Parts: sequence; structure tokens; C-alpha cells
Amino acid sequence: MNRSFLYLRKLLLSRIVNDTVTTLQVLFFMHFVSRIGIYDSVSKIYHTKELTVKNTNNRALLRQRRIMGYFIEAADEIITESGIGAVTIRNVADKAGYTSATLYNYFDNLNHLIFLATMKRIEEYNNDVVSRVGNCKNSLDSYLTISECFCEHSFKSPEIYALIFFGNHDSKVEEYTKQHYEFLGNKTNIDYSVFSKVIEINNLSQRSHIMLMDCVNDGYFSSGNAADFNEVAMLLYRSILKDVSDGKIDAKSAVSKNMKYYRQLMRFYIKPEHKDKV
Repeated sequence: MNRSFLYLRKLLLSRIVNDTVTTLQVLFFMHFVSRIGIYDSVSKIYHTKELTVKNTNNRALLRQRRIMGYFIEAADEIITESGIGAVTIRNVADKAGYTSATLYNYFDNLNHLIFLATMKRIEEYNNDVVSRVGNCKNSLDSYLTISECFCEHSFKSPEIYALIFFGNHDSKVEEYTKQHYEFLGNKTNIDYSVFSKVIEINNLSQRSHIMLMDCVNDGYFSSGNAADFNEVAMLLYRSILKDVSDGKIDAKSAVSKNMKYYRQLMRFYIKPEHKDKV
């Protein structure tokens, strides 16, 4: 190999190592370097750099999740001790052991933090509903089972569920919800596939509508009656949730009342041949 080729090999390898050549440029001259006997060297260094970047990104993601976790845990503790209204940027940052400026590096605003902290409570419901749905016989049974389970959990924590599903979270609510489940990673053993169609949707009416469409497809409702039932059912649920929040009714009585009216509404809107199944 002559001196010119040796010089070129040294030049190309040094540029890849020092990041002065782009990925496109590397691919472009791969064909050429194969002709001067350094393809294996270039390929090895290039792929080693790819792995290094990937590992660096993974470490950054783990760090992000870890620090966000500290803030979320701190906010959750404050919510448990004093309620949502007691959560502020400063007291969360102090409790987590970081500055307020650091918190803003990981959250858009206070609402973003509170939303993720309260979403932790939804995991109790998710865990419970998955175990119940597995025993359902059909889509109608599934809808009623999921509704009752949701009422039980939401009426125990009306302030939190009202914030998650009816709060003013701006246009990023679905993004925050997805972030919550991505953030969980492998921390939960819940099989979300059971209700994967609604897991990342925070519009309660839309969640209900999607489940009712299964009932429509199975012949229990016409699409129009399902939509009418959904509208009235959501108004009913929200009214009872507010009564629980205001202390006008206890959680257990609220569940019984909500499901009683749900079934009465269903008998009105469901196709006549299926009334006995409600």
C-alpha cells in the first residue's frame, strides 16, 4: 500500500472519530474505502460510535425519568397529605431536593407535574379493571363492569378524577397521558391490551363511546341510541361525581346510585330483545 493511501486512511479514520464527517458522507465513501483496504476499520469505528451515541441517549433518558420521578413522588406525597391545592412549584422542588429552575427543565408547568402525579392513582383502577374484565361474557357485560369499577375508584378520589378527566389541561393532555405510560416502562405488570383502545384517552365521553361501539357491533344498540345513552350517562356521572366531591353523598351510595340509573337508561336505549341482559 503506497504512502498516499496510508495518508488517506489516516485522514478518514480521524475525521470519523472526531465527528467531522456526517453519516451521509460515511455511507458515500464506504464504497471507496473498500477499494483501499480500510473498509473494515471504518465500519468498525462508525458502528462503535453509533452504539456510543445510543448508550448516551439511554443514559440521558434514564436520568430524565429518575429526576422526573423524584418530582412526581414529591407532588404525590403533598397531594396525599394536604390535597391538590397545596401543590406548588417551590414546595415540590424543596421536597424533591432540587431547585424550582430544575423542575422547569422537566415539566412544562405546574399543571403538567400535577397531572402526572395524579395519574399514578389511575394505576389502582387500571389494575382492578383488568382483573374484572377478564371474567366478562360479552361487550355489554364489559361496559357495565368497567363503568362500575370506574365509579368505585373515582368516587373514592373525586378531586383527583375530576382533575384528570375534566380539568383544564390545555391541548397537551393526550401527550401527558402517553408520557405517563411511557414513563412507567416496566414498573407495572398490568396487561393494558385488555383495554388498549381507551388507555391513553382522557376524554371520558370518548372512552365510553369507544366501548359502546363494541356493543353496537355486537347488536345491542343502534349507533344513534348508543350515542344518546352515552351523552346522558356522562351527564349523570359528572353530576354524581360533583355530589361526592361536595360531600352530599358517600362513595358507596354514589356507586349504587350511578349504576342503578345506568341500567335504567340502558333498558330504555337498548334493543328490545336485549333488555333482559341489563
